[in-house]
Amino acid sequence: MITDYSEASTAERQTALEALGITIEASKVSHEIKGSGVRFKWNVVVTYRGESEAFEYSNGDSLPASIKTVYDKEQFERFKLGAFQKKNTPTLVDVLWCLALDYESSNLSPFELMSEYSYTDPKEAEHVYHALQSNRLKLNRLHLPMDAIQKITEGY
Repeated sequence: MITDYSEASTAERQTALEALGITIEASKVSHEIKGSGVRFKWNVVVTYRGESEAFEYSNGDSLPASIKTVYDKEQFERFKLGAFQKKNTPTLVDVLWCLALDYESSNLSPFELMSEYSYTDPKEAEHVYHALQSNRLKLNRLHLPMDAIQKITEGY
């Protein structure tokens, strides 16, 4: 059993998270071709011990706790949108890593968010603050083992 996940592979992290009994189901909400990349928005339902909560998830370049996946136009031309979608379908590790970051960041005030994540618009920082608070409440309702999730996803 791994105790230090700093050098763990994605597969090892996935196995450890699955062993906790956490599952996800992701459904694509939309996609956006932006500049030289494509960004997908997902509705992800996280289930733990029979309880479920829905979260918004995006793999793109505009959300502070999202995975940054930007592709150039040539790559986009080589793949059909469906292939991109399959390649970018969020995994358990992706989602729980983002939620662990959200959980950690939910302790910050809007002012601290502006400083920490370089927001220049106070309204945007306020919007992110409220989204983080909402996610924290959902995570607390699920009673997820956040310490274990943070340990497994650290350094991902």
